[in-house]
Amino acid sequence: FFKYKKETEVVTLYDSLTSREKAMYKLPIVLENISGKPSIIDVIPQMMSNGCFPLVAYHTKINLKDTLAIERENLEVKKDVNRIFNGIGENKKYILYQAFNELPDGQHPVKRYTMVDSSLSTVGVQ
Repeated sequence: FFKYKKETEVVTLYDSLTSREKAMYKLPIVLENISGKPSIIDVIPQMMSNGCFPLVAYHTKINLKDTLAIERENLEVKKDVNRIFNGIGENKKYILYQAFNELPDGQHPVKRYTMVDSSLSTVGVQ
């Protein structure tokens, strides 16, 4: 096992940032401006082979099998996410979105539809 020299400081900083985020953003956030009123249930960092990117998980009433309707709704969700979480895609190649019809409970697998927004400004990112 690795033991980092500043592990305690990193954990303390992470806990502080997480507490501040939870105080600023009370989840779920219902997106009232969108007809189906999807709700953001989580925003988490997603590690990928080419970096760490934000992942926005949201609950939708649209059947996940109707991928065209899910992707149309996601266009509206992206607008609200950028408004609510100002700067979320700053210096990022991607923002990932996962749409769910049922809320994940951490105990059972839940179907999801994953989308990637790669239309972001990538200033300073290769």
